[in-house]
Amino acid sequence: MVRSMTTALGAVVLAASALPSCTDGPGREDVAIQRLETALCEKRAECGCELFELEVCGRWPIVGQFGNERPAPELAFDAECQERWLTWVDELSCQRPALPGFAQVCPLYHGTIREGMECTDAGIVQSSCGRGLLCIAGTCRDPRTTSFGGFDQPCDLGERCDDERALCVDGRCERLPGTGEPCLQFQCTLDHTCIDNGCVPLPQVGEPCFGNRDSCTSGAFCDLDLNTGEGRCEPVGDVGQPCRGHRECRSGNCPAGACASPAEPGEPCSNNLPCGPDSLCADGICQAQVEGTALVGSVCELLVSVL
Repeated sequence: MVRSMTTALGAVVLAASALPSCTDGPGREDVAIQRLETALCEKRAECGCELFELEVCGRWPIVGQFGNERPAPELAFDAECQERWLTWVDELSCQRPALPGFAQVCPLYHGTIREGMECTDAGIVQSSCGRGLLCIAGTCRDPRTTSFGGFDQPCDLGERCDDERALCVDGRCERLPGTGEPCLQFQCTLDHTCIDNGCVPLPQVGEPCFGNRDSCTSGAFCDLDLNTGEGRCEPVGDVGQPCRGHRECRSGNCPAGACASPAEPGEPCSNNLPCGPDSLCADGICQAQVEGTALVGSVCELLVSVL
């Protein structure tokens, strides 16, 4: 699962709802924020998500639902950015929900720090940086022109890195260490494991292995002898070959004693019928990866994090 999804998107309405309510005197910002909150509520209803008890879209904010921290007085409201958030909500698919990247979002409230200057805040709703800029990895950046996710580049929204050999550390994508190198937050690069804070390669096909079935290098599984507890790495099977579990198949799918093809985008999926590469099982249907975004488990999960 993408990390910090709730923190990142939940802040949108958390900050928005901290504005003075319409009973404090209606203003342009109050009306604009209420439009966003109502749009989020209506999207949840459209997608069949469970609503809060007695919730009525358009009658916001719900008492006790959000915090009371107001935006800093020196920050300016960006009506154009609010329209971008409305567009994101409107275009959000109930069937193919996806977490946006930094390039698709903007701060509702902005300060005056110029691009390239140092900053300390890390939110996507309030930013001490100038209009359209976000404080990313300690620097005010334009998310529409910044490269994210590569080695030594800023992580994308949700602490994402493009390469599975990288890990987001302090806002930047760091290369995961290999053989003989110290572990990075107890993690190592592909086909390696962390032992005594050092990265060692996983055993290859034909080599001894211990532990669970995924303790071998890619393309192999650990075939354990339940009597002795010893095991040996064996190659995973292709479609049609016998298997005793999903990890014994190259496709990751062992439904009934033989390896089978994974479910394709648009087809039903479950714990016993996984999806293929670059897709995710969401609400029982395989969803294809959307370029520049990260799939999430369900649209309701995503909208709960926002609301």
